[in-house]
Amino acid sequence: ALKKIEEQEYHITFNDKYKEYQAPNRKNNLRFFFKKNGFRVSPRVTQNTNLDKAIFSDEWQAEFNLLGYGRNGQVEHYFTGENFIADGNRAYIADDCMRIDYINNKKGMRQDFTINRKPISGKGFLTVSLQIDTEERMLINLILIFCYIL
Repeated sequence: ALKKIEEQEYHITFNDKYKEYQAPNRKNNLRFFFKKNGFRVSPRVTQNTNLDKAIFSDEWQAEFNLLGYGRNGQVEHYFTGENFIADGNRAYIADDCMRIDYINNKKGMRQDFTINRKPISGKGFLTVSLQIDTEERMLINLILIFCYIL
């Protein structure tokens, strides 16, 4: 019973107060709010620290928005997914050309992109374009792995 409760802590559910899907991540002290083209992340629990009379807060947020994909930094297809589908700790949203999958677990929240149609221009590097909005300084470690499934 305890294991089931721990697993449910990572489920992606609809939040009536905010009118959007959300998922807490206890292990990493994060909370994710999902939108049609991405997500917003902030600390799940915040606290203030008083060091030598200066007060520091760990309150912050960052918003990650998928613009679309194309080649060589040019967006040829803008993402237009409408229906966010959640099941347990997994969710997805798709349009005719691409799909975004989410998995929330103790390792963090994983976001995968599946491209269903090749970009119109046939030459150059495949580019997935994201916009990141935050008032904080960020160090971004972005790993993209491209797989071809035959």
